[in-house]
Amino acid sequence: MNGRPPPVAATNLGVLLSVLMRTSHDMFYIVFYIVFYMVFYIVFLRTIAIAIAMPSLHRTRTRDAPGIRESTCRISYRERVEILSLRNYSMWSYTQISTKLSIPRSTVRRIIQNPQTPRKPQGRLPLLNTPLRQRLVKRATIDGYYRRLCLLEVAQLENIDTYRRTLVEAFKKECFFRRVATEKPLLTEAHKQARLLWAYTHVSWTLWQWSRVIWTDECSIACSYGQVYVTRRAEEKYDLSCCVPKFRGYSACMVWACITSEQKGPLVMLEGRVNGEVYRENVVPVIYRFRKGVQNPILMEDGASIYTAKDTRKLHHQYNGIHLLHMTWPANSLDLNPIENVWRLLKYRIGKRFPKTAEQVR
Repeated sequence: MNGRPPPVAATNLGVLLSVLMRTSHDMFYIVFYIVFYMVFYIVFLRTIAIAIAMPSLHRTRTRDAPGIRESTCRISYRERVEILSLRNYSMWSYTQISTKLSIPRSTVRRIIQNPQTPRKPQGRLPLLNTPLRQRLVKRATIDGYYRRLCLLEVAQLENIDTYRRTLVEAFKKECFFRRVATEKPLLTEAHKQARLLWAYTHVSWTLWQWSRVIWTDECSIACSYGQVYVTRRAEEKYDLSCCVPKFRGYSACMVWACITSEQKGPLVMLEGRVNGEVYRENVVPVIYRFRKGVQNPILMEDGASIYTAKDTRKLHHQYNGIHLLHMTWPANSLDLNPIENVWRLLKYRIGKRFPKTAEQVR
């Protein structure tokens, strides 16, 4: 038995044990390094995951209710007053104020701890300060000539070199803007004196006296549109829906009408060239039919030749034996006649239909 060789399995196990015993010192270091690196990588990866998840954790924190605005938003003065009032007088908590006003809790806490309103950060100083703006305005409003100069020309006269946009903003701060000039009749000194005399004569009139006046005037309505505004993009400039037809000439029709403070008269279409004869045949009969509804009427007519002709005056005095009072009217005083407002509305409504011929205007 003792002379037999040991089994192969036992021999191999013994060899393995002997090897392990000899290398136990090395195995200890191997296991130590494996465990160390595993712990290091676990901690490192967990730190990276936490850093990546921090913004989402900040947005979903339980202290801020859903719908809270970002903390970088500027808080207005009124919101600051509400926060301090709810805290000091109602004794609300930070969370209650944050939920009520939809403001982050950290912002609410910072405002309560530092109640002073922060100053607005200083920006770049304006290129045109107040004295320079006042110089420009004074130059641009000297008279009609300077009012018609563009802003860059006004700035050149004041030796100010800047951009047009800067000038527009400067005049805007002084409440001055570029606008379309209003069309008014040209008045001489004689016209002004006549208008002043007319005003002094009628300044004490009562409402009943003004209600007796029959305001009359004629109006020429043309197939033109004036300034038409459309909503479009820059590349739609020549789109058919954004264009207004333009003709070599224009067709127009002449109309006459009258109004009082309580009623309106008929609209009379005047065909062809309007002269005294056309007026006497088409308009005068309408006036005397309309006057029956007005007590003690006073006829207002301007100084057009068709109204002041001798035959027209004679017809007025002899028409059915009725004497109709006429109001003395100063020249170039269209703006004093209230029927001009009616013509403006009429032209506006006709222009919206875009008539192309005189027949369409009618």
